[in-house]
Amino acid sequence: MPYKLLPPPPPDSLLRQICPTLGPVCKTNWAAGHIERNRRIYDYELVFFSSGKGRVLTENGAFLCSAGTVVVIPPGLVHCTVSESETERWCIHFDWYGDCLSHTEELDFFVYMDEASFHSEFCAKPPPDPLKIHFPLFRQLDKSEVSSFRHLLQEFFRSDRETRGGELKQQGLFYTILGRVLEEAPASAAGKGWRNSRFLTAKNRIDSSFSDPELNCTALAESIGISTNHLTKLFRAMTGLSTQEYLTMRRLEHARELLSGTTGGVAEIVEQCGFSDANYFSRCFRKHHGMSPTQFREKFV
Repeated sequence: MPYKLLPPPPPDSLLRQICPTLGPVCKTNWAAGHIERNRRIYDYELVFFSSGKGRVLTENGAFLCSAGTVVVIPPGLVHCTVSESETERWCIHFDWYGDCLSHTEELDFFVYMDEASFHSEFCAKPPPDPLKIHFPLFRQLDKSEVSSFRHLLQEFFRSDRETRGGELKQQGLFYTILGRVLEEAPASAAGKGWRNSRFLTAKNRIDSSFSDPELNCTALAESIGISTNHLTKLFRAMTGLSTQEYLTMRRLEHARELLSGTTGGVAEIVEQCGFSDANYFSRCFRKHHGMSPTQFREKFV
């Protein structure tokens, strides 16, 4: 069969407009109950849930995720992920034009909202209008697609980006992955955005101020203009925990970090984590971890 010359793309073709480049990639396994801190990213993040169940919570709404869910998060959008069960996630960061400063200037590609300021001038530009993509993009793959899509990701992650051939192979696989995600109009499964906006505001205040012993659910609810019961219902719906349970979890999480990474006494750690009573702290710690703080330090240090 003779070779057939294909015509070049027309001048207005999307192939001439975009040239996606890759940023960081990772595969993570999260235990049931893991709750990510609120964050913003400077590029785009494609997230594939290969197993488990969870939620991606954004200012625009809550997206229910299970095996075969693909979500694309845009730059600047406040979001977090909650794992309802043990969850495996594959994540690829990218931009559309090779213009994201976090890729070229060795900047952090995301910012936890309780830690640092977000600089919008570092963000990647949006894709061209003809693509007509509405972010955050959500798509639930058919069961028949999940296995082949996971295989594509496995091949992508096995490619060696340090070699020229591996880099080209990975780039080609990414084009295929992105094309599969964009080839059909995504379905929307988001809840109401106003509810999520209030929840994320309250959650961020806990994430940034949990070490303040004066922080309590009543004052937090009043600060965002809703009742304590309403705030608790939001936390239950979004995380499976009450507001107080989430606050205690964050304090205990910090206590574990201090117990395993510092030599400070338990009384000092109690104060740094926002607990006002050492006995209450010890009871909470034993309830959640099945051992005292001292036993935890002896076991893990």
